[in-house]
Amino acid sequence: MRRLIRWTYILAAILALLAVLNFLLLPQIIVNVLKNQIEVEGSEVTGMKLSVEAVKMNALFPFYIRLQKVRAGGESLAFDVEEVSLRISPEYKKGQIVVAMDVVVRNPQVSLRILKKEEEVSKKGRQENSSESVSTWNHKIFGIPVVVPLRMRWEGGGVKVFYDVLNSLELKSFNFNFFSHSVLDPTQPLQVDIESVLKVQKDPYRFQLPLSIRSRSLRASPEFLEAEDLKVFLGGVESTVRGKTLFAHGSHAWKLILHIPALEKLPVPADFLPPGVWAGGVQGEVDFRQASGGAPEIRTHFQTKNLTGDVEFQREDLSVKGRLKALLAWKLNFIQGEISAPHVSISVSSDDMAISKGKIFKKKPGQALNFQLDGYITKNVLVLNVMKATVDRIRLDAAGFIGLVKDKRSDLTLRIPKTSLEGLEKMFPPLAQQPARGTLSLEARLKGNPFQGVEGVHIMVNPVKLRGFSTSLNFRDDEKKIYIIGPIIADLQARIRSQGTQVGNTTVQGGVDLSQLEISYGHVFQKKMGSPLKLQVRVGNKGQSLSTSGSSLSIDKGILSVSGTVSGFSDPRMRLQLSMSHLPLHQISKMTGFYKGLSGELGGKLFVSGQWVSSKGIEESPLLLNGQLNSSIKHLAIKTQSLVKSQETPDIEVPKLKEVPPLAPSWYVTKNMDVSIKGTIRELDYNDLKVHGISYKARLQKGDLSVATNIQRLFGGKVAVRNFKAPLLRPNPRITLNASMSHILLQNLLEFAMPEYAQEATGFVNLQVDASTEMPSSVRFLSGLKGLVSLDSPNLSVRSLKLNTLINQSLSKIPKVKIKPVKTEGFRGSVSLISAFSNAAVQLNKLDILSVKKDQLNLKGQMDLQGGVHLRGTMSLATPPMGGDIYLCNADKRGRFVVPVNIKGRWNQPNFSFASSTVEALVRKTLTCQARKEKKKFEEKIDRELEDARKKVTKDLEKQAKDKLKGLFK
Repeated sequence: MRRLIRWTYILAAILALLAVLNFLLLPQIIVNVLKNQIEVEGSEVTGMKLSVEAVKMNALFPFYIRLQKVRAGGESLAFDVEEVSLRISPEYKKGQIVVAMDVVVRNPQVSLRILKKEEEVSKKGRQENSSESVSTWNHKIFGIPVVVPLRMRWEGGGVKVFYDVLNSLELKSFNFNFFSHSVLDPTQPLQVDIESVLKVQKDPYRFQLPLSIRSRSLRASPEFLEAEDLKVFLGGVESTVRGKTLFAHGSHAWKLILHIPALEKLPVPADFLPPGVWAGGVQGEVDFRQASGGAPEIRTHFQTKNLTGDVEFQREDLSVKGRLKALLAWKLNFIQGEISAPHVSISVSSDDMAISKGKIFKKKPGQALNFQLDGYITKNVLVLNVMKATVDRIRLDAAGFIGLVKDKRSDLTLRIPKTSLEGLEKMFPPLAQQPARGTLSLEARLKGNPFQGVEGVHIMVNPVKLRGFSTSLNFRDDEKKIYIIGPIIADLQARIRSQGTQVGNTTVQGGVDLSQLEISYGHVFQKKMGSPLKLQVRVGNKGQSLSTSGSSLSIDKGILSVSGTVSGFSDPRMRLQLSMSHLPLHQISKMTGFYKGLSGELGGKLFVSGQWVSSKGIEESPLLLNGQLNSSIKHLAIKTQSLVKSQETPDIEVPKLKEVPPLAPSWYVTKNMDVSIKGTIRELDYNDLKVHGISYKARLQKGDLSVATNIQRLFGGKVAVRNFKAPLLRPNPRITLNASMSHILLQNLLEFAMPEYAQEATGFVNLQVDASTEMPSSVRFLSGLKGLVSLDSPNLSVRSLKLNTLINQSLSKIPKVKIKPVKTEGFRGSVSLISAFSNAAVQLNKLDILSVKKDQLNLKGQMDLQGGVHLRGTMSLATPPMGGDIYLCNADKRGRFVVPVNIKGRWNQPNFSFASSTVEALVRKTLTCQARKEKKKFEEKIDRELEDARKKVTKDLEKQAKDKLKGLFK
């Protein structure tokens, strides 16, 4: 017994160990093999590269396996699944083994591309599978019946189907539930529940509809799919689908049946119909069949009966209310790639509806608005027996045929008989001020293949006439500030013939008089009632090009005329000349708001040539613009916001410096244009500045702007800008300036530029500037400033520059020198300056200041552009406030006291100082001079004593000589 117990424990330990090994080691070994096998086998079966990020499983019961991040993609199918899990739970009950299988697919994203007709679908494996026999399962293990029910759930995600016509059809939030009582018995019906939203986003097929599919009788196996009663709910409408597909043979036979005897009895309103109360019946069928290896065949039948809708809805500024009547009927077949229909009938009437679109269109019940089409389709061509549309009194009739596929042509004749436009104002509120007058007629024919675009269409309009049209407009949009008010008169006629972009016999002529019309478009365009404005059109063809020599726009007495040719409608080539004569600038400025104080005339010619390419736009179209303009401006007023803070405008901020983008767009036309303009401006008012007598020449050539100008009177003097250049197409453009100013009144200049210093200085200056830098708003405006400036002012007066005070303060620092203070007063005299700009500083090569009292400063040094100065030089005083040896020993040949100086501070409040070496030099020079004077005195004293001694000796000798002579003569 003990031995049995011992072996029992040993066996239990072995079993426990095996269980642990099974739990810890076996799943990981299986996972590594299984992941690789799934990717390899899955790629071979699907024909796509399949990848699985991770596999997790439990080898014990209940068994489960999870595949995470499953991705696969091929030419026509691709999917990305967050997780696929399989759970198997065996159970023995009621004498049978039940192995329940649950499959959950989480957040799958599937993309399917429907192959085009000319593309072949690979059928690899179909013939092989069709010849194989299907093995059967006896459904018993050791005589015990086995049942394997399957439950599948598809949670979230979506399916997107790409197709040539719709571009994309999408099923959003796709929830799928599937249940089979036994996957081992294909005769058992399956339960399927699918909930989704059908979304199509491409004009004109934009819609989003709820979709529901339910079935309790679906049968499926690897060989077939069959449904007897599959219910499809789309947009609130129920339809029935039945049919069968044999996968091995590639054959299909399905039918969709739609039968709604009374729309008003639907439990849920149809979402694809406009909101309202609908009545009438709808019946339709779609029969889809495809034999093994054959082409698909689709037969459809659709018909309405007494379809009416009492529609009422409001969407933004569109309002629709009233009864809509429609009759739709066709039998459409698609067989062997061809569309055919023995009869197509469409009739839609909204005569009893009230429709309004903002302030532009308003239709009342009783006014005609309908469309009718009757015809048939044969070999992909719709043949029209009747097609007409009516809008109030205007009726458009069409006849001919329309090709429905790319290789079929169309031929339509359109006609509007001569119709009086009286009453048209009733539908268009902006015309409601008075009855419309005139007539409209149209004869046109369109031939060709519209699938090829403009190139495939031949247009013949012969003619369209708008005769004697007159009306009064009253359009107001307060939100956008658009107003068009007043009468308009037009008379136009056109005959157009074209083959694709090639122009045939074409004439357009007529005129539009807008003189009595008042037009306002925000601050962009303003035209007052009574301002002359007329448009004349004279266009004809010259060979394959449209030409004009009489088209013009008249503004008052000025004319803008256009002549030249335009070839083609799509991507046209142009050779146009715009001639301007006496265009009134005051009228243009009033209309456009461009410098409202502008008056004068504009003339000249502009030439436009090249090609407009619609796909490239203005940016890259190879257009050339050149010409010469001239202007004669009497008066120009410019008002700008001050950038300087003051008491009156304390909140105005100086704009931040930044990188400056190109001043002109880098388009083909701006890179290659060459336009020059010259003219005169008699008087310019720039804020409070008045400028008189301006003559200028400017040229914009390949993006570079150059200007030369002369000004007869500016700040009381003259200005000549010999050259101003700016590259407009480059970022951070560097501008150059070469200019001179003569006899500029300094007080006038300060009143404009620095009003706070206007009373500080008087006199006039002469200035020469040759400099270059970036734009004033650039971060490198100051640091990049380079050039030379010379200034000369023979009679400058600066009240705040107390030169005598500075002299007193400076000389008082000389030790042991008694100075009698001079009278304090502002500076009066002359200034001469030569300076160079570089590295955000001014290098003063010469600064000579000479007062009227002949006191003089000769300086050199630096001054920053914020007004700080650091100068060195000499100060020469004609009447120094001291005497004695220090004056006599430091005077120049002209008798002026000369001393070296060092100046720091701001330009209007400088501080004079002396270096210690300067003071030492003054003292040394004085002492040297005094020593020299003492030496001279001593030498002069000795000379005098020697002379006196010499004279005494001479006198004594003379006396002795006389005495001796007297003795000789005794």
